[in-house]
Amino acid sequence: MSSGGFERLLRYVEADSFVDHMQWARRTLGEPPVYPAAMLQTCISWLAGGSYHHIRVNIGTSRAGFYRIVHTVLRAINN
Repeated sequence: MSSGGFERLLRYVEADSFVDHMQWARRTLGEPPVYPAAMLQTCISWLAGGSYHHIRVNIGTSRAGFYRIVHTVLRAINN
């Protein structure tokens, strides 16, 4: 994927993936939030056939958090 294509797709995702820092801090015990660019990269890696085990370790999230990220990105792209 070209960087221009990634940036265009990122604009779709950013609009629907607002990060509420206060809620994120409560939910993750102070861990930093996963930002839209990392969310998009996570989803693209998984859709390209990557193992969620490796991808979720790279971004530092739980299994449930990983699938929440994927669903958020896919919902944003489909809207």
